[in-house]
Amino acid sequence: MSEKRRTPAELEIAEMVSSPSQEDAALEALPGGLKPLPTIHDDLAQELLALADRQVAEIRKLLGSQSAKPKLKRIEQIFKAKAGSAPHVGEELERLMRIPTVAPKTAALDASFDRAMAMALNTYDKESVRAGSNIQSAFDDWAMAVRIYKSELRAAGSTLAAQIELATHQHDSEDYDYDEQPRGAPVVRHYATAAKIAQSMVSYEKTMQQAGADLATAYGKLMGQVYSTIDMLALAETVLISAVQTAYSAFWTGVQSAVSQARPDR
Repeated sequence: MSEKRRTPAELEIAEMVSSPSQEDAALEALPGGLKPLPTIHDDLAQELLALADRQVAEIRKLLGSQSAKPKLKRIEQIFKAKAGSAPHVGEELERLMRIPTVAPKTAALDASFDRAMAMALNTYDKESVRAGSNIQSAFDDWAMAVRIYKSELRAAGSTLAAQIELATHQHDSEDYDYDEQPRGAPVVRHYATAAKIAQSMVSYEKTMQQAGADLATAYGKLMGQVYSTIDMLALAETVLISAVQTAYSAFWTGVQSAVSQARPDR
């Protein structure tokens, strides 16, 4: 059977959809070596997947190596830059705190300080662990969505390739005597084949439309979970800093009051 010539319109379509990078990304590892037709979905999906990979890497870097119990170092850095370093406790104040009339009050204040610190750290630890769990869950859900998308891409592409192959070669086994066929038979066969291929492409695009929508939805959930969790962690760290500074303030305010009331002889 002689090679069919492509019309200008067919050549234009082939040029629009053919791309080595698209084929490499979307058509590899198909059963039986079948390759689906590259479409606009390939570029869109690859851009989204690449964007998500960069963002996940940056998020992991932001949260540090302890992903199960992440910490935002930037929060503490901002606080220290604004509040400055605490003043040094002088030897004279330490001596006054050891005076017998002051020491019991200092000990009680120290115990209150320890309890406040323990509670603040416990609250923060739980929030940090919850944040780490939420982030990991978001990453896992996204990884699952990507696997499902790629699986649907391969399945839909394999089906499309098989349908095109079937539609293209279904007449090859028929022994036509072109001298006895009506002159319009080749045209009828062409458009009958073309219609079946077009219908197969419609089915393929419907499948990819849903798969792409599911992937985009999963990406939205990933980013929503990531940002809400980071915001939660940032709040937890500021609450911890506030609790710690409040505990220090209560301790030293109490010590100052106890020392002033003792009025020790110098």
